[in-house]
Amino acid sequence: MKDLKTASWDVAEANQRVQQEFTSQYWAFLIAQVNYNEVTFDQATEQIVFAEYIPLTGLLNEVIEKVTQGTIAATQCAACQRYADMNKEDGIFGDTANLERFICQACAQTLSAWDFYQQYLKLD
Repeated sequence: MKDLKTASWDVAEANQRVQQEFTSQYWAFLIAQVNYNEVTFDQATEQIVFAEYIPLTGLLNEVIEKVTQGTIAATQCAACQRYADMNKEDGIFGDTANLERFICQACAQTLSAWDFYQQYLKLD
């Protein structure tokens, strides 16, 4: 069996392909939403690596449309800056009334109550 050919895009090329201006953190989130083993985001090099046979631009446009429609509720963790889908991932909010200052579960588990109170909690 032949080896699969792979391709890669850097963040600038990926932005050009979908006509957007996304950060590398947001690209990591989008690639995770594509959910194909053959499509990965390398944080160290900020490269999207994928098998050439995958219609990546089309898949990414579908994910972006789901974000636009709210099917995927993209939000950024206020602590680590990683993006998460609020519809699927657990976390806590510093402002529960407006669903703002999201803290992902991984960060929430490492924060002390005092740190959360001081840094993220909105008090009226």
